[in-house]
Amino acid sequence: MSKIKDIYEKHKVVIKYLVFGVITTVVSFSAFYICLWVATEFFGALEHGKDSTRYLVANIVANIIKWCAGVLTAFFTNKKWVFNDADNSVSTPKQLLVFAEGRVLTLVMALILQYLLELLFAVIITKDMTVFGLVFTAEIIGTTVALVIYSVIEIIANYYFSKLIVFKKKKDE
Repeated sequence: MSKIKDIYEKHKVVIKYLVFGVITTVVSFSAFYICLWVATEFFGALEHGKDSTRYLVANIVANIIKWCAGVLTAFFTNKKWVFNDADNSVSTPKQLLVFAEGRVLTLVMALILQYLLELLFAVIITKDMTVFGLVFTAEIIGTTVALVIYSVIEIIANYYFSKLIVFKKKKDE
């Protein structure tokens, strides 16, 4: 038991970052699906199918709200529970702005990586695969592998941006 406690103490910031990352993901995905549900139920977003302009607009708005909910959840959980030894002399609005800027940068990086990795895997992975009777197309496999790779890179980039820039520790005087 003490070995587990030692491991936790040594890596508690990373562990808390990952735990609150899962919570942030649940919050942001919930916001996305609630927005799509509202758009469908009250504004008829699916009335003319998923390729209609109304659905496209609803999807874009849902994604923007999803991103905002994720950034806000991540910011406040990181500030309160993950990087709680950060310099408190920086105002919360300023920290939030820098945090959001960092998330925009890593979002752009992730979108570029996604595009490049999907192109790469379209060339490398050319055969469909069957697992437990389910057929996975080469396109789905490539997209999934790309998703995992760029998501891990994005998580690592967000962690270091938060730790080293947004929630940096106060310098000893």
